[in-house]
Amino acid sequence: MLKIVQGFLGLLPLWFGIGFIAPLTAEIIKAFGWQANLPVSPLVVGLILGIAWGGSTVVRGRWI
Repeated sequence: MLKIVQGFLGLLPLWFGIGFIAPLTAEIIKAFGWQANLPVSPLVVGLILGIAWGGSTVVRGRWI
């Protein structure tokens, strides 16, 4: 059980990227009216950005 919790917490930056950065980015895109220029949903763009940022944070071990 401890390994499962440690594994989940080790991926916390990735979960932050998916759960916070992705919806925030999607709402910013909608607020500025950029969704008409994008070929995909704003949430997809946010997920790509959030997963990339969170994944790189997990790999590097640093938030900044």
